Amino acid sequence: MRAILFGGAGFIGSHLSEALIRQGHKVLVVDNLTSGKESNIPASAERLLYDAGDVRYCKDFDADVIFYLVTKAGQPSVVQGSIEEPERFNDENVGGFLRVLTIAARKKIPVVFSSSSAVYGSGTKMSEYNELHCMSPYALQKLMCEQYLKLFYELHGLRSVSLRYFNVFGEGQPSGGAYASVIGKFLESAKRGMPFVSIGNNDQRRDFVYVGDVARANIKSAEMLLAGQIGCDVFNVGTGTNYSVAEIADIVTGNKTEWGEKLPARIEPMETLADNSKIKQFLGWEPTISLRDWLEKIRDSMAP
Repeated sequence: MRAILFGGAGFIGSHLSEALIRQGHKVLVVDNLTSGKESNIPASAERLLYDAGDVRYCKDFDADVIFYLVTKAGQPSVVQGSIEEPERFNDENVGGFLRVLTIAARKKIPVVFSSSSAVYGSGTKMSEYNELHCMSPYALQKLMCEQYLKLFYELHGLRSVSLRYFNVFGEGQPSGGAYASVIGKFLESAKRGMPFVSIGNNDQRRDFVYVGDVARANIKSAEMLLAGQIGCDVFNVGTGTNYSVAEIADIVTGNKTEWGEKLPARIEPMETLADNSKIKQFLGWEPTISLRDWLEKIRDSMAP
């Protein structure tokens, strides 16, 4: 397989590119390093770094599949950033994707798109068959990209999978993200023996999924597309278990948490919880690492 990874220098993209290379696939990473890091790109991967976000050059590239992992605009919180600057976020998140999609349709290259559980809004047991409720321009932009994929399948026969990620965690997670950053900040505070920063009442609950499992979902989707077993479909990538901010802090410390500074709660869903029965059934995907096990392992490694 020859794969193009748009946004391949980011957190999830770096894990995906490494997993593809381990399996013997050829990888081209395309990234403008707005939020990604050049050091995240494996040495054996080809790379194309650009400044203007103009992707017309990829019309000459030969690829079997495109992984689109880009969330642009370079904001620490894409949700809040999209609320503050909806026009710019729309131009970059939807417009940039549409440019890639147009070339993919012309060249008949299947697409695996990184979508988000944000399209559901707030709730539990979020299923691909549920009614959607976007609570931010970011969520709406992800949904628009999904709908473009559906339309391009109907118009041009372009095969695709949209993966609705829940909150992704793991090695190399960015400190400037939304809820993934809570984990990184709590671990850093624990290392330094400092009080944890509180977010609202710390009762927001999230379904956290390990980045290596997310990479596997991408690769399995690509394999199914290339085998002609999927036309156009959507899958949740989550564990079916969620944790509150307070619970995460207690796991990190191994005790009841000492809270320090209190920040206001963000404008976002109070709870997310994946129904992952569809991806299990159709892709044979299962989560392998829980947030609790991962955090406890790190906590034990930090013990004196």
